[in-house]
Amino acid sequence: MEPKEFVDSRELERVTSVAKSTWDKRRVTGDTPPYVKIGRSVRYHLPTAVEWLKNHSRRSTSDVDGILGSVCVTADDKPQSPAQPSSTPLHRATES
Repeated sequence: MEPKEFVDSRELERVTSVAKSTWDKRRVTGDTPPYVKIGRSVRYHLPTAVEWLKNHSRRSTSDVDGILGSVCVTADDKPQSPAQPSSTPLHRATES
């Protein structure tokens, strides 16, 4: 049987041993391989997903070389580097 070029989240789960629900949740944050939507269906290009996984390997939990890298997103959805102060903080401190 010839392997599929595009797979759904269930097939990606089988290939990667990462739960379908994890892939579904990560799509919200953009921490997934690129995907296409066909109607309501989500499909991953399998060769691209495998390459994405290879490029996102880490040696330690402190590695930050992921898909989001060192980009922060503020509440107003403007990307900025972590060194820049946020113009609109995501969390406000409560006064005691």
